Amino acid sequence: IERIDDPLMRSMIWTALFDAPANRQMDNGTLLETLIGSLPLESNDRIIRQVMGELVGNLNLLERLGGEFLAELEEFGPIAEAQLWQLISDGVSPAGDGQTLSTLNLRLSSYIGIARSTEALENLSGLLDGSVEIEGLELGQNQRWSIVQRFTARDYAGARDLLAAELRRDPSDAGRRSAIAAESGLPDIAIKQQWVDRILDTQAPLPLSNLRAAMGSIFPTGQEELQLSLLPRLTADLGELAAGRDNYFQESYGTDLFSGVCSEAGLDILSAAIVDPESIGATLYRFISENVQQAEDCIA
Repeated sequence: IERIDDPLMRSMIWTALFDAPANRQMDNGTLLETLIGSLPLESNDRIIRQVMGELVGNLNLLERLGGEFLAELEEFGPIAEAQLWQLISDGVSPAGDGQTLSTLNLRLSSYIGIARSTEALENLSGLLDGSVEIEGLELGQNQRWSIVQRFTARDYAGARDLLAAELRRDPSDAGRRSAIAAESGLPDIAIKQQWVDRILDTQAPLPLSNLRAAMGSIFPTGQEELQLSLLPRLTADLGELAAGRDNYFQESYGTDLFSGVCSEAGLDILSAAIVDPESIGATLYRFISENVQQAEDCIA
């Protein structure tokens, strides 16, 4: 593909390849090999973003599916981590004939999104504490929070202390929202129940921006069982929720809390929740329905 000069044509070919496993034209392992093999060869940032988005999503899907699919994740996940880290470690080319800063940042963002192994998480820890230096890279505050959020989602050793330290470093409103996202993403059922309480609280509700931060991060990939355990409560009083909350809240609620469901049990709960559209209102029905469709596609 990299031999094709026209970026638009390369992008179109990639799009077709992404659909090949679903169309039974290619097995998923071959697609993953192709994606990983292309990482050092592509120079167009738009296509790099496209390819890495598929790589991150593909690996996440394997984790959500679980079972027999985990073998493929265990095979290709570390290879993808190693390839991306090697490219990141090259840094920005001072002569301008290699990796640009924008490309480096794209690759780092994807690396954060696929980091599962202890080695990969330790690499990120080194970036965060400054013990690992990359030519031309100076972590921005958003990148620092992305790393912290990855640590909490993956239950990395010391993640809670790192979260607290980062909030002291960045006590801004944006920092507090990022800390909420990181805390809600911890794989701790007690913490998640506390955040569900806050999300459902109509007597003294938190600002919508804070609730959105929590809803958008409470169920990261790898925490499907925790999500499943809370789905009955989250779908129990949707009619009352629709009557007491505005459409902006309902959109985030219906979109974020029920995304990533990829099990028959979860699909059954979501399907039952929208069986009477009039009782839950148009907004919740629309966004939960979209997640029902995605869950059906996931387990098909």
